[in-house]
Amino acid sequence: MDRGLTSYPPAMTPRSQLLANPPQAVPSLEELLSLEAELKSIQSKTVARVKKTLTDIIAVKNLYKNAKQKDGKSKSKKAGSVKFPREFSSK
Repeated sequence: MDRGLTSYPPAMTPRSQLLANPPQAVPSLEELLSLEAELKSIQSKTVARVKKTLTDIIAVKNLYKNAKQKDGKSKSKKAGSVKFPREFSSK
């Protein structure tokens, strides 16, 4: 929870032309290997985004929980600290 919440980078999209315009013939081995490498890098970055999202969700839940607890404590202190005026007799 040390780090602040940051915005997420946009999701990556594959740049390969094999996905945009699939050829009629079987593509070359180099093209397939480069596509595989690109998809693996996108997958690893997506997994990292998911992990960051989960840690941020936990952080937000903890912040919300702490805020509710502080609010509840302050309300109970206010209710318990009400002082009633005392009757003083002047003798």
